Amino acid sequence: MTNRNLALALAGALVVAACQPGGAGRPAAPAPGAAAPPAVAPAQTPDISAPRYSDALAGLYNQPASSVPTDVPVNYYAPHPAGGAARAVLTMALVPGANYGRLRQYHQEAVQAAATPTARALAQDDLQIQPLLQKAVEIVKERYPWLELMDDIATAQERNVSLTLVMDIRSQLGRQAGPPTSVEIEVVVFDERRQPVSRVLARGQASPGSPGDYGFQRAAGAALDELAGKSKAYFN
Repeated sequence: MTNRNLALALAGALVVAACQPGGAGRPAAPAPGAAAPPAVAPAQTPDISAPRYSDALAGLYNQPASSVPTDVPVNYYAPHPAGGAARAVLTMALVPGANYGRLRQYHQEAVQAAATPTARALAQDDLQIQPLLQKAVEIVKERYPWLELMDDIATAQERNVSLTLVMDIRSQLGRQAGPPTSVEIEVVVFDERRQPVSRVLARGQASPGSPGDYGFQRAAGAALDELAGKSKAYFN
């Protein structure tokens, strides 16, 4: 599977297809002779609060990611300590973390809350998650090119993979004259013994620009740069 196809598959696996019931027809017309409802002044753009993100491994593993040691080198390709040849390459798993659904819903709400069509168009462009997903997967695949997307850690264990990476992404959208927008990319690595051995966290920040421009893509770019550096340093 190519980098692009894997990124697309990852994005598809992370989308929560929430089909809301109702709202399928035209609104009912007022009864003959009924007075028209009073005009309502347009609402102010509501504040969109970041979701309450969970631990990246919530619902996936019985140990929190926060307890896994950070930035521990993963010497996957090193020879076995007892001697002999280097490890044979086996299947590797890429598992989505616990927060993708919350992240996507958060960004959708921010787009919908834009006060003007221009701001909405800017937000729609700025808050896209797919470019970040695709690049993050490409960075990891440069080190571990045999990754396959799997639904969860249990599936990876059933497949007896030699390495499992759980990737989680979170954002906190900033505001003008307020805190900057921040992006976190977290990768938790499980070894062939199915134990979490390293947690790599990459962060980026950027100040929002004009209305609708949260600076998400700029913050994501900074987080990706840090992920690329840490990937080369620790994913060996």
